Amino acid sequence: MITKLNLYNMKYFVIAILACGIISCGSTKEVRRPYFPSEKEKEIESEIASFPKQIVVGNVAIYAKRIKQEALEKKWQLREQKFLSFPDIKFKKENNTQFSTILTNGVLFETDSYELTSESKRILRDIYKLFLDEEKRYDIIGYTDNIGRESYNLKLSENRAIAVGNFFRELGAENVYEKGKGESYPIASNDTKEGRMKNRRVEIKIQFIE
Repeated sequence: MITKLNLYNMKYFVIAILACGIISCGSTKEVRRPYFPSEKEKEIESEIASFPKQIVVGNVAIYAKRIKQEALEKKWQLREQKFLSFPDIKFKKENNTQFSTILTNGVLFETDSYELTSESKRILRDIYKLFLDEEKRYDIIGYTDNIGRESYNLKLSENRAIAVGNFFRELGAENVYEKGKGESYPIASNDTKEGRMKNRRVEIKIQFIE
């Protein structure tokens, strides 16, 4: 005869069996282990992730460079228009940010002297006034012919370059650098009077700081 106590015990027996079944069923499932990618896989994933960004950044850089180049070319066209107002001075374009002019010593100085003449000061003043609104650097290089001692010519070329540089400073120029190269780098033959006259010169290079 089934008593109340037996029914109570059977209830907990059934519950225990069901619990064991659930546990055993759960244990048959495949356990997923955490995935740790290798260093090579990480490297590949990183390259794939950054590839579109590299394309975008690269295209932007190329476009910005092109825009800047076009702006420099337009700016240079305006500078060339200013050159036309001084037909007696020959200007040479080195690139979009630099030009140069060569003045012979016969125009700038008396023979065997580094004192600027009144005419040379007028020419240098005109060059200085060309681009007052732009920041720039002046490189002034003096040269001579091969007549006389080499050491004397080197010193004379330095003094003449310094004379030009100091005059630019008096006008208000900054970033002025001078150098004398003596009889080095002739642009004509020293065997003729005309050639020696061309070699006695001061070269002025003006670099715009963009």
